[in-house]
Amino acid sequence: MKRLLVPAIVLLFLPVILFARDYKIVTFATETAGTVAFSHPVHLKALGNNCTLCHNTLFTIGDKAAPVTMKAMEQGASCGACHNGKRAFGLPACTRCHVTREVPIDIPSFGAVVFSHAFHLGLGAYGCADCHNAVFRAATDNPNVSMKAMEQGKSCGACHDAALPFRSRGTAPAAMWFVTSPLRHRQRSATPSI
Repeated sequence: MKRLLVPAIVLLFLPVILFARDYKIVTFATETAGTVAFSHPVHLKALGNNCTLCHNTLFTIGDKAAPVTMKAMEQGASCGACHNGKRAFGLPACTRCHVTREVPIDIPSFGAVVFSHAFHLGLGAYGCADCHNAVFRAATDNPNVSMKAMEQGKSCGACHDAALPFRSRGTAPAAMWFVTSPLRHRQRSATPSI
């Protein structure tokens, strides 16, 4: 009987091991914040290969996880059980989970510019919630707006005013000026000449 115990345990856990291996990276689509790529290997390494810390306490194996809001995560639900800034990096580190990239924007009667998430978040003055979802949805199909609409506070004009092209509306340091280029926003330390 004891000889059968080890093979029985292996056979019992084999589907779980194979299931986890098939799902190394799980991608979740969110309604308002793009996609989230969850890495089983990264989490298993951090948790000492202890699947039961999440399964079936936070997530039920085999069931499609119900959508969870950031507010619920801030209160400890789902990923927020660990991502609280103490046990693991906190939820305000949005780009650690939510995929961001350079976003090409076609402005009618002006041309194309590329919005750089890295640049804007790197300023330290802005976070994801400053734009998403009040100004932009976290999607690639936001409507194109004209420069006139931007001058009236739409789209990029919510932060950059029309007094001088792409000067910040006062939420960033006064010496910070921006100019668009086909490559990316570039920071200038001096006021541009008129």
